[in-house]
Amino acid sequence: MQALEQVEEDLWRQYAELGGTQDNEFSGLTGGNAAYSQALQLLDGDMPQYIHDNTDDEISHARFLGNYLESHGAGSADLTPFKVLPSSQADGAVKTAGRLTNLTQLTVDTSFWSAYRSVTNPDFDPQAVFKQAVPSLNAGQHTAIPRTNDDTNGSVINPIDPTQSTFTTTSKRSPSQRDSTSPSSSRVAPALSDACSARHQSRSLRILLSIGPSETMHFQTWQDKAQCNSSTDFDKKNTRR
Repeated sequence: MQALEQVEEDLWRQYAELGGTQDNEFSGLTGGNAAYSQALQLLDGDMPQYIHDNTDDEISHARFLGNYLESHGAGSADLTPFKVLPSSQADGAVKTAGRLTNLTQLTVDTSFWSAYRSVTNPDFDPQAVFKQAVPSLNAGQHTAIPRTNDDTNGSVINPIDPTQSTFTTTSKRSPSQRDSTSPSSSRVAPALSDACSARHQSRSLRILLSIGPSETMHFQTWQDKAQCNSSTDFDKKNTRR
């Protein structure tokens, strides 16, 4: 679980550097990427704050679990040696930072969207197959953040029709990818809670079931952004609320 939180922290930091609210609540923010932030706010004016708060949560989760393990004499997972992937070179990104995740070459499994709206319970039928909500994202590789400033050149918001800004398509992919991380995290916590031994069950349950609900809230936020702003991509006829 602690290793998973480090992976989530890694990808969320990249979003926060480029499109999150820029403040001093956590390190690594250098002013953001104006064009990317503008495109994200076409989806929702609060997107920068959502990104910032989600990132802050993942940083807290990873740090808390690491400290907890160490306080009980268990070595925490350290994925730093695996941070070898290159960073975005666009304005706002910490260009010299090694990454665990690559947000510029994404193949996104969007079957989670169908799974959580199906009459079939994915927790009870692990063999169930669910339709890809956005089939195009599950094939090939896509970027959800600007790779360099070339990706945002000429993407100034069109004052007549803001939805036609050239970078809007890339920003729209972002909620789909972010949304796909939260279901797995929210399901991991209850699953691990079942595996707790009697000796450690009380403490473990407190940790797992406190993190789980916050991950579920992340899913609630991002699925709303994905649905509201991807009406041409998502098959609403086959979804359930």
